[in-house]
Amino acid sequence: MKRSLLFVSLIISLSWIAILVYQFIDLHPEKTGFKRKIRKQNMEIVATLKLPSTFFYFAGYSELKLFLKDLKTPESLFSVNYTIANLKRLRFNTSSLNAKPNHLNIGVQDTTIYLANKQTGNFKTIFIISGKSNEFKYTAINLDQIHLLSKRSIVGRQISLTDKQPARKLVKIDYTKNKTEHTYVLQKQTDGFFCTDGMLQIDAQNAKLYYMYFYRGEILCLDSNLRQNYSINTIDTISTAKLNNLTQTKTINKHKETTFNLASPPKIVNKNFTLYRNKVYVLSLIKSDNESVTVFKKNQVVDVYDADNGQYRYSFYIPKYKNKKLQEFRLKDNFIYAIFDNFLIKYKLTSN
Repeated sequence: MKRSLLFVSLIISLSWIAILVYQFIDLHPEKTGFKRKIRKQNMEIVATLKLPSTFFYFAGYSELKLFLKDLKTPESLFSVNYTIANLKRLRFNTSSLNAKPNHLNIGVQDTTIYLANKQTGNFKTIFIISGKSNEFKYTAINLDQIHLLSKRSIVGRQISLTDKQPARKLVKIDYTKNKTEHTYVLQKQTDGFFCTDGMLQIDAQNAKLYYMYFYRGEILCLDSNLRQNYSINTIDTISTAKLNNLTQTKTINKHKETTFNLASPPKIVNKNFTLYRNKVYVLSLIKSDNESVTVFKKNQVVDVYDADNGQYRYSFYIPKYKNKKLQEFRLKDNFIYAIFDNFLIKYKLTSN
């Protein structure tokens, strides 16, 4: 009887071990065709801040503060110092812009706050130090991801219809003269609209613009006149956007605004990126062949590229916070500022 009980116990123990092995060891990892140079970073959480909602993202920065936006309150801006204490909500008089809340673009570039009606081109600048404001009008339809490029120009992404099909291009506008100065048509691969979706960031100090495609491993580097310097081919080997079951659906809502949708969500290759000290930091969602599935699921991987020539340098991990995925991040000095769900986390890097 004792031997039987011992045998049953042994079988149960071996079964649990088998389950744990199956869960934590990569038996048949999917091959993706590339490998990363993982650099270990010692990251220490030095401050946390709970945000009012899960819809926050970075809107800009100054020497003393970070600025954030909340998609639930698009008519206002939030500021926080670099100790990430004292989150303050900044409200603006936007009546002159004549913008619906979801049509309002607010951002910060150094000492200037800028507000734009993405549909009509009404534009306003506010100088943080003096509080002085100026208003302008430029002609632009469906302009999003607007950035202040200089004291007289902005850059953004414009949606236009070509043969009744939507397409995207980058535009540079002199808002003091209501003049479109330069354009850059984003390269079509499949439909010309979803395949060109991505994220625009600017390096105002070095007069460069970067556009990262979401669904293909490519980042464009342009000069301030929208001439292409080079493109970064990210290490994930995905050169073409994979839009499965591409069924484009056109809808018109009650405000007579046209939107386009996909039948099923495409696979995101690179989710987000930021620029710092002549490096491009890319938040990738693709696992490499030399990474453990378990480690990859517990962390978010950041690939680092040289901003001068696009050469891949190394990668490092940012651990998930409370099992929440990393949405956005920024770097300053030896610190990383990261948004997870409704938390803003400040990490101190204690090694290179």
